Amino acid sequence: MEGGVPEAKLQLKVTETLSKDVGRAFARMDPEDMGRLGVSTGDIVEVEGKRRTYCRVMMSYKPVRGQSRVQLDGITRGNAGVGLDATVVVRRHPCPAAHEVVIGPLDVRPSARDTRYIAGLLDGIPVIEGDSIRAALFGSRTAGFKVLRATPPGPVLSAARPSSSSGRRRAPRRNARRRPISSRTRTSAG
Repeated sequence: MEGGVPEAKLQLKVTETLSKDVGRAFARMDPEDMGRLGVSTGDIVEVEGKRRTYCRVMMSYKPVRGQSRVQLDGITRGNAGVGLDATVVVRRHPCPAAHEVVIGPLDVRPSARDTRYIAGLLDGIPVIEGDSIRAALFGSRTAGFKVLRATPPGPVLSAARPSSSSGRRRAPRRNARRRPISSRTRTSAG
C-alpha cells in the first residue's frame, strides 16, 4: 500500500497464448482488466502463482476478452509455478533497469556468436533470479537458461551487453564446464 491507496490486483485465470508470443515474457490481458490495474501496453506486471515472475503487459486477443483471463506462454507459466486454467494474482510492479543479469545454460553450451545473440534476445525482458528463459538459436536449435543473478536484486529489465563470466573467450572444449553468461548494462550515476 502506497500513500494509503490499496494496491490494485486482479485474480485471473491462465490461458495459452499464441506461439508467436513464446519466450517474450508477455502477459496478454483484456483492456478493461488493464484499466482496473492502471497499466498500459508495455508496463510490467507481477504474476503470482506458486512463485512470482514478471511480464510485459499486452492486450489480449479479442476471443479471450471479457473472460477474466491472462494469456501466458509455457515458460512464464513454469516460472510462476502454474498450469493452464490456474488462477494467478496480477499486479502492477516497477521494474528498474538491470546493472547485470547472469544466466547459466541448462542444456547446451552456446558458442560466442550465440552468446551475443542471446544477450540481444534478453534486451527489455523482465527477469528475476530463478526464472527460466529459452532462446531460439541459429539453425533452428533452442537452448534453455536459468537466471542465476540479477543486479539490483529483485525483478529487473535486462539489457544487452554480453560478456562471459571471466571476460575471456576460449574455443569450446569437448565436455567443457558450462559457464554463465553475463549481460551488463552501464548506468550513469546521475
